[in-house]
Amino acid sequence: MDIAGRAGKFDEAAAIQHELESVKELVFSEPIVEAVARIKVVLQHDGLIKTAKVRRPQLGISEGGAKQLLDSYRVLKRNEFRSAETGAESKRRQAVA
Repeated sequence: MDIAGRAGKFDEAAAIQHELESVKELVFSEPIVEAVARIKVVLQHDGLIKTAKVRRPQLGISEGGAKQLLDSYRVLKRNEFRSAETGAESKRRQAVA
């Protein structure tokens, strides 16, 4: 989204933002204090970090909460999230990340 915006491709940036809405709702839903833990669970699931542990005062999320989060995340990935991304776009995004 950032790359598209900086390149002046505002329609593309807006489309990416629209795609990310469902992920935003998944991660930043109430209770908001668990957002960091939810992000870490997804990042660990995708192999981007080694552990989803959070430091105090964060409490993390329950095993059941993590399972529900990942189930919902898998559905998003399978059904809509980044579904139109081409191989070149994927590689470019991974290089930036």
